[in-house]
Amino acid sequence: MDRPFRMTQSRTSLYILLILLVCSASQAFAQSGDIRSVTEEEFNQELEETEEDKAKRRLKVNKKSAMAHYWNGNFRAALDDFLILLSENPKDADINFYIGACYLESNIDKSKSIDYLEYVVQLDKFPKEAIYQLGRSYMFAHRFDEAITTFNKYKDIARGDNDNIITGGRMIEQCFNAKQLVKYPLDATFENLGPNINTAYPEFNPFIPEDESFIVFTTKRPDCLGLQLDFDGFKTPDIFR
Repeated sequence: MDRPFRMTQSRTSLYILLILLVCSASQAFAQSGDIRSVTEEEFNQELEETEEDKAKRRLKVNKKSAMAHYWNGNFRAALDDFLILLSENPKDADINFYIGACYLESNIDKSKSIDYLEYVVQLDKFPKEAIYQLGRSYMFAHRFDEAITTFNKYKDIARGDNDNIITGGRMIEQCFNAKQLVKYPLDATFENLGPNINTAYPEFNPFIPEDESFIVFTTKRPDCLGLQLDFDGFKTPDIFR
């Protein structure tokens, strides 16, 4: 597996690489205010965390820090904190809601959000946005009829509020579209390409030439160059081949 590379294959390949670089740079500049530099020791702290270190970190977790991660877009760290808080207060509506929301916004099994959001919406008092997020959860689980019912409830809680009606109505349209699309599935399979390509870290923006001789992609792995962390808690991206 090569480190972040310099391509000299051809003019076409170079052109594609430049496009990828521009896209990655655009993403980085758009979030430049959220990128922070760390020392190598700070970066390795999470990777080398012991059970004793985890126990000490748990003692420092509070709702304020969890919310700070959430609003900064670091849903991975927010989810870790909210799960710790939930173990101490399993009936808290806000904590259950934000756990559900974190699952929805993370590259994890989004259907894991359903149990938390279903619990929230059956309480007497809860954030009304939980209804909308529960609808999204049902969509990701392909439970489209339940999603439609839930989005209709979301529209009804603020009748006259155009934002709610438009947003809920649009999601209902997507559910009906999805119901039709799944009737005619594409003949396609997804294959894990092994640990050099598919890891536990984000991989995106792939390029494969017509002859399928190589693949270029962007990733946020721990061995990316530099010591800068992006808004989501991962290293800033590099291009791999």
